[in-house]
Amino acid sequence: MLEEALKRGVRIKILYGISDPSSRQYGKPDETVPLAASLVKKFSRYGDLFKMKYGQTHQKLLICDNRYFVDGSFNFLSFKGEFVDGTRSEGATYSEDLVLIQHKRSAYFDF
Repeated sequence: MLEEALKRGVRIKILYGISDPSSRQYGKPDETVPLAASLVKKFSRYGDLFKMKYGQTHQKLLICDNRYFVDGSFNFLSFKGEFVDGTRSEGATYSEDLVLIQHKRSAYFDF
């Protein structure tokens, strides 16, 4: 789906990564960094349309142009959404507020 979007000229920026050496809960840098590098290599032919940056963040934020954003706990890139009894709770905020969109874009995706 990423490649199809890139072919349409969609700009994709992914800010990823969190690690805490004292906790096994956060981050898997041994897995994440090589995976990110493989995506950068795979999509390198799209130039500035595809960018990734290691950000030491636990933020889950999706921004679609100046139309809307979704900010919450759902792990877009790693949780398939297979909710069953006992699955953790997930939540998110949706907004079309242009001022908030611009603030979040500059705070997280100014790269």
